[in-house]
Amino acid sequence: MKKLCMILLASLVLFYGWNLEKVSFTSEIAAAAKTPDFTKEAKKEAAKAYPLSPVLAARQIWEQTRQDQSLKHYQLTLANGQRNKEVLVIVQYKTGTKKIHSIQVHELK
Repeated sequence: MKKLCMILLASLVLFYGWNLEKVSFTSEIAAAAKTPDFTKEAKKEAAKAYPLSPVLAARQIWEQTRQDQSLKHYQLTLANGQRNKEVLVIVQYKTGTKKIHSIQVHELK
């Protein structure tokens, strides 16, 4: 068993070299976990604008990416008494750093 482990380790060192930065065992799920969730930010901003209306549903309806800025549009359904209210939330952020620049909330009629 020790010989098998040593052969495996030696073959990995020969294949990848001593630089372990080249070896990456991360998956797409881990990379997706590093990106911020803009849906949560949209819900928070809608809760600030309409504090008495809980969010029932949220969906992304549009996304636009340019060189340095990106936009994401979300449609949120808020409970407002016996009626539901539709709200459009626009999140503008820097493409490279994923830092939010501005969030706008508009009520749909």
